[in-house]
Amino acid sequence: KQIENFDDLPIKEELLRGIYGNGLEKMSEIQKKCILPIISSEPPVDVLVVSGTGTGKTSSYCISIIQRLDTSRK
Repeated sequence: KQIENFDDLPIKEELLRGIYGNGLEKMSEIQKKCILPIISSEPPVDVLVVSGTGTGKTSSYCISIIQRLDTSRK
């Protein structure tokens, strides 16, 4: 399945609200390519993302890390 927007991602509702609440509306090309493989790999894999400044790399791996966090333990 081609990912075109954040709503297409299998992510936590709280994370999705945070994405939109922080002003991210459209996915960049790098986000479309790397977020889903990072969050869906089992076991987790190493990923190297190379792209220019301001293309969405940091938000890509932050979204992926937050999605993978186990929030069930308090």
